[in-house]
Amino acid sequence: MNYKKIPFLILEKIEKKNAEKKMIDMKNVSLNNKQCYQQLELLINYQNEYIKKLFNKTLVGILSYEWNNYKDFIYLLNCIIQDHKTQIKKNEKKMKKKINNYLKNQSKLKVWSLLNFKNKQVILKHKELMDQKLNNELSQLNAFQKGLLS
Repeated sequence: MNYKKIPFLILEKIEKKNAEKKMIDMKNVSLNNKQCYQQLELLINYQNEYIKKLFNKTLVGILSYEWNNYKDFIYLLNCIIQDHKTQIKKNEKKMKKKINNYLKNQSKLKVWSLLNFKNKQVILKHKELMDQKLNNELSQLNAFQKGLLS
């Protein structure tokens, strides 16, 4: 029997391809999240640097337009930082979903692999029984022919 026609083998191959796709998706989300964390760290450092500059300028005296520029820029950095934090939370939720989907896929893959293995065993056992039956019939035919010839 041709193993390519066995449905469990086909389903197992499909689940393997799905697992590969899900791994790639998880890797992409992970890389995106890592990039967001790095950008967030840079933005926070940049914001802290500007807050220190603003503090130092206020100690020696700062003009009102400079104060407004610093204040607006720090506010803008704060908004961008909040956006990055939101994006990180979204990525973490996505990652949890992707992990859950991957785990479900792995359990399906195990089921199809097990069913495919058992199906192959049944087919082999059936083939062995058919071979044994054929050998028995051949032996009986030989014995019958010897009996008739004697």
